[in-house]
Amino acid sequence: MSFDTLREKVIASIERAFHNVSREGGTTLHQMDLVDGGWPIKEEAMKKAENKDPETRWQDIPSGKLSEFHGSLAFLDKLGYRFYLPAFMRHALSTAFPDIGHAEIDGILWSLDGGPECSYRRESIAILEREQKEATAAFLRLIAIFAEDSQASCARKGLRRGWDAYVPHYLKQAIP
Repeated sequence: MSFDTLREKVIASIERAFHNVSREGGTTLHQMDLVDGGWPIKEEAMKKAENKDPETRWQDIPSGKLSEFHGSLAFLDKLGYRFYLPAFMRHALSTAFPDIGHAEIDGILWSLDGGPECSYRRESIAILEREQKEATAAFLRLIAIFAEDSQASCARKGLRRGWDAYVPHYLKQAIP
């Protein structure tokens, strides 16, 4: 299969697996930006930040916002992580990949390279359903095969650390 065919299959699997995911009160991108500062944050500031992220469906998050907050996945709580992960993965694959800028994809890879049992992300990954883990593993496998060296290396690291167990059959068969 060609890269474009595989990319479309992976995007379709992301959209199918995460179709009904909502934020459910998880941290928003603008809230994460406040929390990343590390000092106590007033509830009023958190509410203002949340209001900057009115999307209730991950499919509706603007591409520009995903580009702006490309490094956010590592800092979101588990509900925010599950909500934003599919948006970032689809954005990366839909934005002229493999020529996408390193920053656009690196945040996703950094959040996944420890594998599904990584102590830092374990709670976030644990709430993913099997099909969501498979779509995530498919994303990593595609990156491992087609991306530039550092990105491919990071994706392979995540696969070796446990994501490979979730790679869908069509991707294991399609490419050596």
